[in-house]
Amino acid sequence: MAWRLEEIDDAGRWDEFVLARAEYSITHSFAWGELKGAFGWRPHRFILLEDGRARAGAQILSRPIPVVGGELWYAPRGFLVDYGDGTALGELTAALLEPARKRGAVVLKIEPMARLEADLSRLEALGYVRRSRGVQPRRTLYLELTRREDELLAGMDRRTRYNVKLAGRKGVIVRVGKEPADLHVFYEVLEATIERKHFLVHNLPYYEKVLELFGPASAVLIAEYDGEPLAAAFVLGFGKYAHYAHAASSSTRRELKATNKVAWEAIRWAKGAGYQIFDFWGIPREPSPRNPLYGVYTFKKGFGGETVAFAPPYDLPLKPVRYRLLNAALAFQAAWRNVRARGTFRDPMGN
Repeated sequence: MAWRLEEIDDAGRWDEFVLARAEYSITHSFAWGELKGAFGWRPHRFILLEDGRARAGAQILSRPIPVVGGELWYAPRGFLVDYGDGTALGELTAALLEPARKRGAVVLKIEPMARLEADLSRLEALGYVRRSRGVQPRRTLYLELTRREDELLAGMDRRTRYNVKLAGRKGVIVRVGKEPADLHVFYEVLEATIERKHFLVHNLPYYEKVLELFGPASAVLIAEYDGEPLAAAFVLGFGKYAHYAHAASSSTRRELKATNKVAWEAIRWAKGAGYQIFDFWGIPREPSPRNPLYGVYTFKKGFGGETVAFAPPYDLPLKPVRYRLLNAALAFQAAWRNVRARGTFRDPMGN
């Protein structure tokens, strides 16, 4: 058997490969790599071929590591491989090590898109080390969109369904933004949310780039009352998934329940566009009433989605001394960001 690693720079070929896999994420898409490439990362897309047949792959984001030196290699949502296939996993790891070492990679970080109960012992046998801290949400909610709208409404929590209908009766209107000015409206509402909830979000140019790269597979929905924007949502689609990537709300007229209405219209937009699963893009790993994001959890859960828990992240250290320094620096950076945004060292999402 002849194994060969090929680096891909063709969007159509890459996305075709990704969408043929049993499990994939928007973070595996060509557009996602281009998005991150516009903000400090360099995307690398690899397909592992066995006798000319695609067996596995990976989208790697790399960037230089200040002070420590070398590069960080990171695969959001992990490899495109069957983690139970030890041969393919081992061959992919071995093949990736060559370009990684040529570029001075300190570590290869992956966040497998495998369920929490999956057997990942083959990763550990290859030298990967389980970590507790990652980037992508470890838990989320999936809402099946193959059901009729009345079935989706019936599957909601009673209060959520009531709030959706209440917003409509009170005159809240949701529109899909189509102009650059609509993105600015979204961001103004997002800034109000940041001030109130202390969320960590991207800047406006980031969202402008998202719209540019994802085009019709993206939507900005704005909920208004008498022309005043009260809530907004940013939805991205790829393959069978639509992602509730970002949401925002004003601090005024909250009794009108515009947040419920805009989320429901985002679900309807996704269903109408042909997506099969609505991903609420993360809930806290420990959704207790003491968690500052418990309200976010109960809001999303009210729409009736199924909780999905992913496996923990793994690291493959390539330069042990620099790797330890990098881990210390990343831990400090994460803690400092949380302190600045929320006044606490802990990440309430549990990532």
